[in-house]
Amino acid sequence: MKNEHNTFKLKNIFLIKWHDLLLESIVEKALFSFFIFVTFIFVLIHSLSVLDFSVPNYYSKDILRITSDGSYAEYFQYMLLLGTCYFIILISLIDKKYFFFLPFFIYLLCDDYLRLHDNKSVVFFSYFKPTFVYLSELTTFRLKDFFELAMAFVALFFLFFSLLILKFRDNELINFMKKFMFSIYSLIFFAVIVDILGVKIIELIDTPKHIVNTLIYFFEETGEMITCSYIFIIFFGFFIKKKSRYNL
Repeated sequence: MKNEHNTFKLKNIFLIKWHDLLLESIVEKALFSFFIFVTFIFVLIHSLSVLDFSVPNYYSKDILRITSDGSYAEYFQYMLLLGTCYFIILISLIDKKYFFFLPFFIYLLCDDYLRLHDNKSVVFFSYFKPTFVYLSELTTFRLKDFFELAMAFVALFFLFFSLLILKFRDNELINFMKKFMFSIYSLIFFAVIVDILGVKIIELIDTPKHIVNTLIYFFEETGEMITCSYIFIIFFGFFIKKKSRYNL
């Protein structure tokens, strides 16, 4: 009977409904709205830069574009991931089981900031290069895409580690995990699926500066930033709830 109850609880985590994803407090909603506003400011600045609107000389155009490495938008995303790690640590000091989340987000931060999937994936997975070359020729996807996909499986390993927390399965955790799993689905969609398929669509269009190219980049980058914002908010809100519950 207990096993059936645990199985039911586990299924509940993956049966996500819209109301399960809603932010609870006014502070969470206000902060999330602010992050969305900041995201679209980055999109607006990028758009003005692409349209050759003049910017002060001390600004590089690349640093204003959301698709450029080391841009302000990228650093905004780094800060969100760093803030998420910070709140996970604070939550873990209250309830140790939430430490399971930390390695996954540290990996995401390191991968994003150090560009591991761009710069080091070829080195890490050089053994599989012949296989990836064959798959690239077979599917016409770029060789680079397969190396990046291999790095995504490293992230998947850390994600599975974080899911070890499911052995606890209390009601508070189940409610939080629904938001967490939704954010992970969103991150996979924008960071992996849209990234790889977007490049393929751009190759098929084969027209530099085509409007569809820009829309795909906007969709991917804004999706990632909004998802990272949501992740930050749910851990922030969860910490506030834990803190108030234990009168800390």
